[in-house]
Amino acid sequence: METELEKARTEIKYYKKIAERTGNLYLRETEELSKIITRLKQTEKTLTKSEQKLRNIIEHSNELFYLHDTDHNLLYVSPKSMEFFGYPPDEVKIKWMELMTSNPINQAGFEITLKAIQTGKKQKPYILEGRRKDGTNILLEIEESPITDENGETVLIAGAARDITARRQAEEEKEKLETQLRQSQKMEAIGTMAGGIAHDFNNILSIILGNTELAIRDVPELHPVKESLDEVRHACLRAKDVVRQLLSFGRNSEMRLRPLDISIILRESLKLIRSTLPSNIKIRQDFDEDIWTILGDPTQLNQILINLSTNAADAIGSEDGILNVSLENVELLRHDPELNLEPGRYVKISIRDTGIGISAELMERIFDPYFTTKEVGRGTGMGLTVVHGIVETHNGRINISSTPGKGTVFEIFFRSIDAAPVDEVPANNTPPHGKETILFVDDEKAIVKLNKTRLERLGYQVLGTSDPHKALEMFRYKPIQFDLVITDMTMPNMMGDELAAEMIKIRPDIPIILCTGFSGRISEEQVLEKGVRAFIMKPLEIQELAETVRNVLDAGSSREPNS
Repeated sequence: METELEKARTEIKYYKKIAERTGNLYLRETEELSKIITRLKQTEKTLTKSEQKLRNIIEHSNELFYLHDTDHNLLYVSPKSMEFFGYPPDEVKIKWMELMTSNPINQAGFEITLKAIQTGKKQKPYILEGRRKDGTNILLEIEESPITDENGETVLIAGAARDITARRQAEEEKEKLETQLRQSQKMEAIGTMAGGIAHDFNNILSIILGNTELAIRDVPELHPVKESLDEVRHACLRAKDVVRQLLSFGRNSEMRLRPLDISIILRESLKLIRSTLPSNIKIRQDFDEDIWTILGDPTQLNQILINLSTNAADAIGSEDGILNVSLENVELLRHDPELNLEPGRYVKISIRDTGIGISAELMERIFDPYFTTKEVGRGTGMGLTVVHGIVETHNGRINISSTPGKGTVFEIFFRSIDAAPVDEVPANNTPPHGKETILFVDDEKAIVKLNKTRLERLGYQVLGTSDPHKALEMFRYKPIQFDLVITDMTMPNMMGDELAAEMIKIRPDIPIILCTGFSGRISEEQVLEKGVRAFIMKPLEIQELAETVRNVLDAGSSREPNS
């Protein structure tokens, strides 16, 4: 019995131990499982937070996020995209591919990129033109990436689009400004070149004009050559105005308004234009008699006609065409709201061509600086801008009408004034005389010789030199002997204003006249502020020279003339 009992007790202990071991294992496995479940819950919570964070980023980002399958079916689009395009959620999914490929030019590129992505290759960003619900076009930079399955096949396509419309506009504006800067630099270079040409050309004109005037006074009144010499003189004065126009183009001359008979200006301009326009263009002019006087600058008004005629010639092209220039007096009895003209008397210039005309879209931009429809090298886009600027500075108005294929008409209105016009070409009157002593300085020996002879014929005693340093030595040696100094502005080694300043230091009351063919160095106002009494432009016409000399001497010196 005891043996069986002991055996039974032994088995009980064994099974008890098994039970204990099994229970501990279960307990341990339960504990491990509990830990795993806890970690999973924490991971789930972390994933939820990450998902929420990612969703917040997507929903608040300026980029437009979307997800679609390989059949172009949109699966997800960020709320920002809906707001950006202006469509509600139910419409944006339907419209998405249309929005993203609204520009047919981009359709082919879009499909090529899409096919490449479907093969599992990420593509570089590309540009598409989209369209909002309100019809506004925008530029989008698109970046797309494939999402593949376990076999490496593309199942979804994730994309991000960013609006680069403002950036592209800024780039275009920058490019436009850079173009304008280059054009401005070209204009500056042209202005500098024009100044150099003007200085040399005016010196040449001075010699031709001066000697012609001397010859006119030496020739008997009824001599047949006198008429020819008068024509040479008139041509020189016209050439002087051409140089002024060149300087105006280079922005280096000031506008000088005076009462004008504009019909004279336009007739002279048309003579010049006729020689420059192609032979296929006929010029017709229709001017009223007794055109009213206006206040204007002849050179600037010349430029208006030349620029508009050149523009008309380009519009006509190689076909036969007509340029019609008309001039008439117009009296407005009531306010013209279209032109913003008050009632009154006006002179109206009409310039009509039979060219290709101007479209309505371009009409709004034709006066914009640097805007041109011509190919590179054929136009700066400044011609009509200059015309508009000149009309505005003359307090005039300009109106344009055009029909594509039938031509263009420019109408310009200038208010008339109650004054007699000033002769554009000075009359060959008897110049005033004098007995004073004058020091004349110019680096051109021919100009010194010419003006010495001119002034001596008017009764003055003249010492002349082409060396400004020698002139300063002569003046320093005996400053009291001179009643007046006339000096050129642009000279080597010493500029005219520098010479004048040194002489004024020696004798503050010395009257000085500064003359120049061109100077971008100093303005007339600056010269007068430094003590110079007068500033005149070459070529020096004898009447203007004599009157300026006499006026300065009479107004600026209290000394008795030297005998």
